[in-house]
Amino acid sequence: MKTLVSQCSYYQLSVDEQKQRLYLSLKGYWNTQEVFDDFLKDVKKASSFLSEKFSCFTDYTSLKALTQQQYLSYHSEVYNTLIKLGLDKSAQVMPVDYIAYQQLQELIASLNKLAIFGEEDIAEKYLDSFVDQFFNQDNFLN
Repeated sequence: MKTLVSQCSYYQLSVDEQKQRLYLSLKGYWNTQEVFDDFLKDVKKASSFLSEKFSCFTDYTSLKALTQQQYLSYHSEVYNTLIKLGLDKSAQVMPVDYIAYQQLQELIASLNKLAIFGEEDIAEKYLDSFVDQFFNQDNFLN
């Protein structure tokens, strides 16, 4: 079950503690330092609800193109922070905006642990497959 951690006009962050998953939904134009600063703070807060190893589902479908290249590096900073906090697997649903799509492909190519999808349900199933593998192993006492 998802728990809402933070929401504003630029993003929404939720967590599912059972799945150990962070949900990010980004939208609009991200062209101020303040948006990124608040987002990074909220991402750290949301990840505090998760264990040392978690997955991340990011919905970029409503994100618009960045007008300055420097802002792309801020998205990279967020993912590097998530990796330090325990990000194990990640699935991205890419933006409809063609320029935003191209910008994010550049970011994704520079990082590992990121998988690209065109539909939310397929991305979710991809991440769930790792949860299912974990629970199907002998990780729990009977």
